[in-house]
Amino acid sequence: MALVLLRLKLRLRRRALGRTGGIQYVLHVLGWVLACALGLVAGAGFRALVDARDGTGDSAVVVLLTLVFLVWALAPLVMPGLSDESVDPERLEQFPVRPGEQVVGLMLGALVSPTALFTLMLVAGGASARGEATVTRLAVGASAAGFTVLCVVASRALTAAMAGVLGSRVAREAIVVAAGALALGAYLLAGLLRGRPSLLIDLEASPVVRVLSWLPPGAVGRVVVSSRDGRWSAASEHGAVAVLAVLLALLLWVGTITRRVRGHSGGDISRREGPQSAGHGLSLIPRPLALLPASPTTAVAAQHLRYYFFRQPRALQSAITLPVMGVVVLQSGTSEVGLTIGIVTLVAMTSFALASNLLGYDEQGFSYLLGAGAPMAAVVRGKVMATLGVVVPFAGAAVLAEAALNGLWADAGVAFLGGIQVALVCVGIGAVLSVAAPQDRMRARGPRATAVLSTLGGLVLMVAASGVLVLAWLLLEDRLSPALSSLATLPIAVALGAVLVRSAGTGLAREPWRVERRFSR
Repeated sequence: MALVLLRLKLRLRRRALGRTGGIQYVLHVLGWVLACALGLVAGAGFRALVDARDGTGDSAVVVLLTLVFLVWALAPLVMPGLSDESVDPERLEQFPVRPGEQVVGLMLGALVSPTALFTLMLVAGGASARGEATVTRLAVGASAAGFTVLCVVASRALTAAMAGVLGSRVAREAIVVAAGALALGAYLLAGLLRGRPSLLIDLEASPVVRVLSWLPPGAVGRVVVSSRDGRWSAASEHGAVAVLAVLLALLLWVGTITRRVRGHSGGDISRREGPQSAGHGLSLIPRPLALLPASPTTAVAAQHLRYYFFRQPRALQSAITLPVMGVVVLQSGTSEVGLTIGIVTLVAMTSFALASNLLGYDEQGFSYLLGAGAPMAAVVRGKVMATLGVVVPFAGAAVLAEAALNGLWADAGVAFLGGIQVALVCVGIGAVLSVAAPQDRMRARGPRATAVLSTLGGLVLMVAASGVLVLAWLLLEDRLSPALSSLATLPIAVALGAVLVRSAGTGLAREPWRVERRFSR
């Protein structure tokens, strides 16, 4: 029966690709190719850590596998769109399939994925270390397979166990905020390790690595290191920890399905809450906006900020995952390209994530705005104001953190000015794109090809605009100081952003019914 479920999942996946057209098929193939390429690169880096044969490399192996495991465990909870919806026991409870068979079938289906391939190739890179015996390579290969199974089973078991609890908006938002805090901690840790590699040596002697070594993902790292050194008794002990963790996760998964079939789903927390009085709700206008004059623009900005905070979990996901983007961008290239270019790239990415579909969370609310006679230009301005209210403070925090971690205070002012200019232009482009090709972020509506093409077009425009601003700075630096160059290009960015926002507002006021039909059909 488990193999039947596996074949069913693969058949459904192929049929879904056949219905969505050529673009989705190409994206699917590119996902596998990208996973393979990234797996080769990550495997080479993992091999270098294993080849180091010192405390620093061994500590890095344990910390790296722990972070990868945390990503596997938290990503489906923070971004539900990434998870396999068939994991929810509710989808299979009507079929005569035993819980154990469901778990094995779903686990095998989850292992056939680009993310599982990347994870396998990451750890398997240690098997290619120089001068290792055949038995050592086999042990590292088995560790790679075991770590992949551990990540998949733990992720799916946690997602299935939390399926009932996540019916509460408060629970979803708490998980997203907690994941954001972990991402911020990873950002600070990565910055510290990059600036002071000796911290890994100190970490080796601290209780932190010793504790991580006895947790399931760190135990797999210790199996790899102990196998390399020929300490097979230690490798067996840590391997037993990982195997026990897999068995416990499988028991949790089976228990969750069994409880679901018997009618104990955990329920929706929000349904058990008592009635709330009208005086205990959120204020209509957040305090940061209360100082502004009352106007439709201020009202729309307040509404859009409520999407990001305490109203729409998917919007909160977009806002809270910005530190994750900061880890990838700043920690990967700031030392080579400089603080200013790193911040500009980060702001361009975050602006694209937040501004490329400003109307996407409104759903039927846009019909209410239209029916109430709200000025469409004010709607666009308010949403742009709210987006800048998220992007600009985040850019300032990223500049301060990066300057403090790496001693780049001399470049902090120029980097922040550059980030503001890119934010103004990119958010303006996002406003135009939001009106020209609106997409409902809460439901999948309309042709996917149109959504993909409009997203790629907006990304190209934002990258081009950021490149033009950077080129202007470089040309002016030959005649002016970096600070004066940034100040000289600031009016250009302000004017260009204002023109783009005005154009988007005019377009929405001219054809509001076209956008309304997109959300109502």
